[in-house]
Amino acid sequence: MVISVVSLSAEPPKVIACVNRSSSTWPVIERYRHFGVNSLGPQHQRVAERFSGFGGIKSKDRYEGAEWMTLKTGALLLSDAVAALDCSLDEMIDRGTHSIVIGSVEAVRTHDAGQALIYWRGGYRPLDA
Repeated sequence: MVISVVSLSAEPPKVIACVNRSSSTWPVIERYRHFGVNSLGPQHQRVAERFSGFGGIKSKDRYEGAEWMTLKTGALLLSDAVAALDCSLDEMIDRGTHSIVIGSVEAVRTHDAGQALIYWRGGYRPLDA
């Protein structure tokens, strides 16, 4: 689970993600040196809830009920994500309870879903494009 993801640079394409070091995601990124970023649409609300910890679902069980694919690095990406970024790990910087994860975007896949899924004021909502 990632708290936030932002663009670091356009050329070369890089992103920054903030990952809680106590999450099950952190050691996987550290070990395999790659990660995926999925921009979700309204149809992915259940996926978002599973990865957010709703219902106590953890680790590999979070991937159930969705179709996953890989591009270049082997990171799992939602096959129908609005946008999916396949990233190799450049650096992890520990600060407080989180690590700032810097990654190089190795591959991108987009899918025109028309809307994005956001979490706002305690609930998931579609955001029109």
